[in-house]
Amino acid sequence: MSVNSYSNVSNYPYYNNSNQLNPNKSSNNVSFKAGGYNNDGYSSSVAASYIQKQQQEQKQMEADKQKKEKWKQFGMDVLKGILIGGTLIGGTALVVGCTKAGREMAQTLTNSIGLTSADASNKLNDEFAKAKQNVKKDEVLKGLDSMPLSLGAKEACESALISANYDAVQKIGTLKNSTTSGLLLYGLPGVGKSFSAKEFANIFGAKYAMLDVNSFKSAYIGESTKNIDRQIKPIIEEAKKHPETPYFIIMDEADALLADTNDSSGTNNEMRSIFLQRMDSESLPPNLKYILTTNYPEKITPAAIRTGRLRAVKINNPKYEQLTKIYRDALTKNFSDKLENKQDLNEIVDLIPARYPVLGPAHIKAVTEKLNSALLHSNNSKITKKDLETAFVEAHRNAFGEYFDRCNAIVPSKNTSYDVDKNNIDYAKNLARVCLLAAHKTPKDNDIDLLANNIPIELMPKAVKMMKDDSGVTENVIKEMIIELNRNNFNVSLQMDDLQTKIDKTVPKIEG
Repeated sequence: MSVNSYSNVSNYPYYNNSNQLNPNKSSNNVSFKAGGYNNDGYSSSVAASYIQKQQQEQKQMEADKQKKEKWKQFGMDVLKGILIGGTLIGGTALVVGCTKAGREMAQTLTNSIGLTSADASNKLNDEFAKAKQNVKKDEVLKGLDSMPLSLGAKEACESALISANYDAVQKIGTLKNSTTSGLLLYGLPGVGKSFSAKEFANIFGAKYAMLDVNSFKSAYIGESTKNIDRQIKPIIEEAKKHPETPYFIIMDEADALLADTNDSSGTNNEMRSIFLQRMDSESLPPNLKYILTTNYPEKITPAAIRTGRLRAVKINNPKYEQLTKIYRDALTKNFSDKLENKQDLNEIVDLIPARYPVLGPAHIKAVTEKLNSALLHSNNSKITKKDLETAFVEAHRNAFGEYFDRCNAIVPSKNTSYDVDKNNIDYAKNLARVCLLAAHKTPKDNDIDLLANNIPIELMPKAVKMMKDDSGVTENVIKEMIIELNRNNFNVSLQMDDLQTKIDKTVPKIEG
C-alpha cells in the first residue's frame, strides 16, 4: 500500500512510508528531517499542516484564558456590588434609626459611587392629586375658608397659593406670573402647622413632597448646597412639565435652615443663600409652592419673607368641632378593633373642650403612643375607658407644658403679628381659663371674656403673670389692664414687638 492511499497521512507523523514505526522519529522530540520524510514530496505540506494545527490550539488556549479572565472580572464586579449593596442597607438602617453616623454613612456612599439617592422626585406623594383632579377655583376658596385662620391670614393664603390652581389661572391670566413662592406657617406647638400644610395640599388636589431639612446637610464641603438642588430641582422640572397639577414642597422646622446664624465653615450661610435663590417666585413655575413651618418665627431671616418669596401666616388651633372630629377619625382608624367599648372613645373626645382645652392636632401622636403602651401591657389586647382617660390626661399635661414654655420664650419679632383670633373664641376662652388657673386665680366668666377678646393667646400667660405676679389676679386689675390696652389700640393686628411694648408700658401704670 502506498502512501497515496492514506488520505490522512499527515495525522500520523510517527510512521514511515511502509506504515512501520519510524525509529528515527520520537514523540518527545519531533524532527521533520527524520528518516522516511527526507525524499517524500508530501513532507512540506505535512509540516505546514501540523504547524497550522499547533497555531489553532494556541489561539484556542488564548481564547479560553481571556474567557476565564472575563468571568473572573465579572465575579469581582458581582462581589463588589454585593458589598456596596450590603453597606447601603446597613447605612439605611442607621438612617432609619435617626443616627448622625447613619446619615453621614449614607451620604458618603452616595458621593463615592455617584448615586443621586437624594433626588426627591421619587418622594412626591400623589394621593390628593389622584383623589381630586382638576379642582375648581370655587372649591379651593371654600376649602381655604374652612381653615383655622384669621380673616387676614385667609386672604394671605389665597393670594400666595391660588396660582397653583389651574382653573384660577385660566380665568385670571395675571396669575401666570406669581409674585409669591408660598407660605411660612407659624404658631404655637401642637396647633397643627404640619397638619395644615398637608390640608392645603388636599384642598388644591396637589402632589406634595415632605422634605427633611437635615437631609440637605453633609459633612463634605460643597455637598450640602448640592443636596438642595438634587432634591428640589427635579420637582421644579416636573412641575414645569405639568402646569395643570399643583405641586407643594413641605418642610418642617424651617428655622433650622433659614435662621440668621452661621457656623465656622460658612456652610449654613451657603445653604441658606442657595435655598433662598431656589425659593424666588421668578424662578418657579406658578403651580409650585413652598409651605414651610416653624415654632420660632422670630429666628427666620427677613430675607425669606420679603416680596417674591414666602408670606408669613399664623396658624391657630382648629375650632373644637373640627378638632374633636380629627381626634375621633384618627383614633377610630387606629384602634377601632382594639376598643373594649367604642362609645368610650366618643365620650372622651367630647370632653376635649372642657377637660383637655389645650390639645391640638399634633397631640394625637402623644395619645396614640400612650394607647399603644396600654395595649402592650393588656392581658386581652383591649383598650379600656381608663386607658383612654390616662392617655388624654398625659397628652394634655404635655400640651400644657409646651404651651407655657413657648409663650414664655416668645421674643419681639418684626416678621410676624399676633392678633386676637375672633374666629375661634371658644379656644381663646379655654386658654384664658388655663392661664388664670396657672396664676392661682379661680377664673370668673367676666375675666375670661376680657382676656379672650383682647389678648392674643400667645401673650395670655405673660399678660396674666405681669398683671399680678404673686398675689393673684383680681377682676378689677384685669379690667383696668384691658381698658388701658384698648386705649393704646392694642386690639389690632400689630407686630409682636409693638404688642409686647404696650403690655410692658401698661402694667406699671395699673400696678402703680
